[in-house]
Amino acid sequence: MDNQTNGGFIQFPLCLLASKDNFANLLNAAFNFGVVHFLNSLADKDESIPRFFKASKEQREELYKRAQNTIVFNGGTANGAGNGWKLANSLIDWKMNQAWVRVKTTYYFAARNGEISECAARVLFGILSVIGVRDYSKIGWPMLQARAAGVLKPVMRVDDKGRKVPVPPENAGPIYTRRQIDYACDHIINRGFLAGKTYRRGERYWSHRLKPEELEISILALKAKNKKNRLILNPVKEVGET
Repeated sequence: MDNQTNGGFIQFPLCLLASKDNFANLLNAAFNFGVVHFLNSLADKDESIPRFFKASKEQREELYKRAQNTIVFNGGTANGAGNGWKLANSLIDWKMNQAWVRVKTTYYFAARNGEISECAARVLFGILSVIGVRDYSKIGWPMLQARAAGVLKPVMRVDDKGRKVPVPPENAGPIYTRRQIDYACDHIINRGFLAGKTYRRGERYWSHRLKPEELEISILALKAKNKKNRLILNPVKEVGET
C-alpha cells in the first residue's frame, strides 16, 4: 500500500510490538490487521455488512475499497489484508490484557517508509497506547521502555543506591535505554507528531489532540488544582496554632 498526505487511523494491539520479527514485516502485519479490524467493526454495527472472512471474494474487494477511502491509503489487495491479519493474529496473545495503539496513517507511513527510526516509531506507538482517548497523559521513561517493547507496564526494582529502576522485560521487542528513549521523544516532538512537555523530575506530558501551548496551559491548570486540593486536605497552620 502507498502513503497519502491526509490519512485516517488504524488500530492494532500493543503486544504486536513484542514480536521479534523483522520490523518492516511487523508494520505490514499491523497495518493489515488494522484494516480488517476496521471492516469488522463496521459489520458489528451494521448487520447488512458481512464480516471480512465471511464475505465473498467480490464483497471483500468492495470492503477493501471502503477501507482505502476511509483510512486513506492506496495499493495493496483484499487478499493481502487477510493474510496480514492472520499473521498478526498469530502473534497476539488474546489471553493478556490488551492496550491498543491508535495511530494516524500518515505517522504509520512515516515509520514504514523509514522517515523515522524503529526506536522512534516504537516509542511513538507506545505513547499513543498510553494516551488512548484522553486529551493528554504523563508518561515516565520506564513505561515507554516497556510499551516500546510491546509490554503493558514495567516491573520496577530497587538498585544498590536505593533508586527504583525498571527490570528489562522478557519475551519482548527491543529494549531501549533511557538516552535512546529521550532522543526518540525529542525527535517525535520536533517532527510535530505529538505535543510533548517536560517538567521537573523528568515528568513528560504528551498529547495527540492539544497544541503545545494548549498542553502547557492544561498542565499548569492541573498542577494548580492538585496544589489547591492538597491545601484543602492539609491546610497550612498559622503561627501559634497547634
